[in-house]
Amino acid sequence: MAKSGMQDLTFQLLDDLMLGVQRRRLAAESFLPSLNVSDLGPLVELFLYARSNEPLISTLEDLPQYRRVLALNEALESNRLGRPVYIEDNQTGRSVGFLATAHRSQPGRAWDDFCVKARIAAGHAGLAATEARALVGAMVEIEENVHLHSQRVEDGIVGFSSSPARFEFVVGDSGIGILNSLRSHPDYVELHDGGEALRMALQNGTSRYGKNSGNGLGFNALFVGLAALNAELRFRSGDHALTISGAGPRLVSATTWQRPSVQGFMASVVCKPLQQTLLH
Repeated sequence: MAKSGMQDLTFQLLDDLMLGVQRRRLAAESFLPSLNVSDLGPLVELFLYARSNEPLISTLEDLPQYRRVLALNEALESNRLGRPVYIEDNQTGRSVGFLATAHRSQPGRAWDDFCVKARIAAGHAGLAATEARALVGAMVEIEENVHLHSQRVEDGIVGFSSSPARFEFVVGDSGIGILNSLRSHPDYVELHDGGEALRMALQNGTSRYGKNSGNGLGFNALFVGLAALNAELRFRSGDHALTISGAGPRLVSATTWQRPSVQGFMASVVCKPLQQTLLH
């Protein structure tokens, strides 16, 4: 809940703000101090958008929850250190973790430890052990896509957030994006719509390696893991967003939206135990 005079940074609000900045009707310094940052997805998407809008990224320190912004920035800037960044809030029971994708291929246990902490955090959010393993497994699969397809693994980011009855993970990069990745193969050279590219990328067997390559199966793990959960999903690449929400979300219920362009790709997954959702 935002404090008086503050607005929660939601995806809907972020879309409006980015459109205002794009049309030069809104200056970043005029709205950042009034934003309450709670969810990781909008924060990471804001960072990805800011990377191609230098005046905006220089004002991110105006966000009230600058500690979380610092943690995200530290994870992105500390590739050579090979360590994740964690925030623990004992009062609210919330835990947050960030890791730059470049760490996974480095020697050491940073990536394994990060995944263990994410599974523990999912359990603290009320997810069953099998659900926690499935979701973190899906996070691993999506993070793998950064290495396989983005062509810019050096500054990708993966993060998770846990609070009572709520678990979230985010994977993002500033690479070539879904549409350009698919179009690099002759099977998809006629594809021109960013929204359709997002929808196709979430289907089994679709990847830049072609239709019959045996690749492009990573997102199936996500939908399997969410089968018994209530979830909100957002996938972002180029000038489109694809959203899915509800109990046991499926691709058939996805909606695509045209949005201000963001370089790269982002997946945001927020889930709650289904029985907890029904109680409310």
